[in-house]
Amino acid sequence: MSEKRNSQRVELRIRIASKDNHISGYTRNLSTGGCFIESSENFCFLPIGSKIPFYLEIPGDYAYMEIDGVVKHHGREGDGMGIYFATTNYGIKFLIDHFLRITHRNERP
Repeated sequence: MSEKRNSQRVELRIRIASKDNHISGYTRNLSTGGCFIESSENFCFLPIGSKIPFYLEIPGDYAYMEIDGVVKHHGREGDGMGIYFATTNYGIKFLIDHFLRITHRNERP
């Protein structure tokens, strides 16, 4: 499968919960364009193309962000789902980008 993402992803576990409580768990990675949600006991696979409004808990001063996402793919061997951030709120994308830059900078040796 070829890479189609436009933004760099960072391996990062962040709490996530859908507004309808069908999905609750953690991300495996995060980028300004989307995330991969790991499957867990509180997880329900949604069909590709499904819209999913959810909350992303960004540590620090960011708290919870409400994001509209779309299921883009299912992971290999049922390990989760790839979510595209369909939100047009540039403030949210800016905050995620800022958080990722700080996190990535702090992870470097």
